[in-house]
Amino acid sequence: MTHTIKGMLILFAAIVIASTTFAFASASTLVPGRKGEGAGGISGYTVTNIAYQFNADPTMIDSVIFTLDSNAVTVKIKLNGSASSWYNCSPLTGNDWVCQTNGATTQAADTLIVFAAGD
Repeated sequence: MTHTIKGMLILFAAIVIASTTFAFASASTLVPGRKGEGAGGISGYTVTNIAYQFNADPTMIDSVIFTLDSNAVTVKIKLNGSASSWYNCSPLTGNDWVCQTNGATTQAADTLIVFAAGD
């Protein structure tokens, strides 16, 4: 008899806990809009017509001009692969971009990394 009462109390406690958990879960709401996670290939851009504009002091790079093979909205560059900072770029005409690199030196420049993102 005591086993039956203990069993009933355990069953009752489990039902109360399960009901409370369900109530909290059903009270959760998601903000409307798109959400998700996914993966896809990165097609990349082809960069051509690269031209470095030097300062009167030829050890300083004032800007870099280049052409992308497709439209972009945001473009940035790095001239040093281990640097953490990026230079912002502005559109010239069509798919031509200019990136002001004030303070960049030819000695520190070891690579040209172009980040471009479309719309």
